[in-house]
Amino acid sequence: MGDKGYPGLAANSTYCVAREGLARALAIELAPVRVNCISPGAVRTPSLDAVPEEQREFVMAKLAKETLAGNMGTPEDLAEAYIYAMKDRFLTGSVIKSEGGRLLV
Repeated sequence: MGDKGYPGLAANSTYCVAREGLARALAIELAPVRVNCISPGAVRTPSLDAVPEEQREFVMAKLAKETLAGNMGTPEDLAEAYIYAMKDRFLTGSVIKSEGGRLLV
């Protein structure tokens, strides 16, 4: 949401941008400790249970359609991004965007 927000969700967009800035600042302040940020797109998690059942399928289809991948991410997809960030010893102060190409649609 920090790069491409939704109407009425300005606070969420602000949080996303702040999270990325914080990761960069902490990478500088805590060096040589590595600090990175994973920025996910729409991910199919139990948090979608908060969406009323009669709207849930519509919302999930809309979110999937807003990606080049044509689907929502899964927790397993995001886990791959976290594993990469942990394994790459030369990665610090970076933001990894795992969002299915949403920024290009």
